[in-house]
Amino acid sequence: MNKKTSSKDIWQKQWQIFSKNLSYHLNEKVIFQILNLFKQKLKGIKIIELGAGSGGDILYLSQLGAKTTALDFSQKSISIINSRAKIQKLKIKTICQDCQKTKLPNNYFDLVFSVGLVEHFTKPLLTIKEQVRILKPGGYLIIDVPQKFNLYTLVKKIRMATKTYPFGWETEYSVANLKSFGHQLGLKTVDYYGRDSAFTLKLPKSWQKNYKKLFSHIENSQLAPYVCLNLGFIYQKPKNYENK
Repeated sequence: MNKKTSSKDIWQKQWQIFSKNLSYHLNEKVIFQILNLFKQKLKGIKIIELGAGSGGDILYLSQLGAKTTALDFSQKSISIINSRAKIQKLKIKTICQDCQKTKLPNNYFDLVFSVGLVEHFTKPLLTIKEQVRILKPGGYLIIDVPQKFNLYTLVKKIRMATKTYPFGWETEYSVANLKSFGHQLGLKTVDYYGRDSAFTLKLPKSWQKNYKKLFSHIENSQLAPYVCLNLGFIYQKPKNYENK
């Protein structure tokens, strides 16, 4: 595998570490955007998360009535999701496959989303193109990635250069980058957002609550996609779209 792509071995190693001290995180802003797209009604909506990780988001959507699928190329990730689904008595389909070459049918899902996935590939359009292929015409695609213009980008670059970054190679994107991807693939940009700060958990716990409250004003402003840790784009696949 290209040295500028996070290898499967790296992620398997991280999952071995993660599984010894499990903690689950819900990406609240992503869930908020999904609920808004479907007017709070997810029953029967077919949703897939690619690079599903520990499954926090996709399992929560399953609780809300969506017909959910979780895909990841780490078998450890899939095992964790299956275990959590069993405990919570949730029905979810899990698939261990390469997200760039899935065996899923064309034009199938109402929503395809990924969080923290696309940035690990040197050819992001190939990764996104596969997501578009399995998306229904008229359906929605959410791409959530690291946002380029913040201090954490510098920290990450230094750690990668010194080989102390645990997740292999990773890049980041700007609003202009993601607008360009949508244009190249013939997608309609519906909306975009920024979320989270890299430094919330670095602060003393006694400060975190007030910092989150203060930062929420930024996160809900027009500045968010340009200054937050993560950037999310929501696209719609045109109804007359032809997969290439």
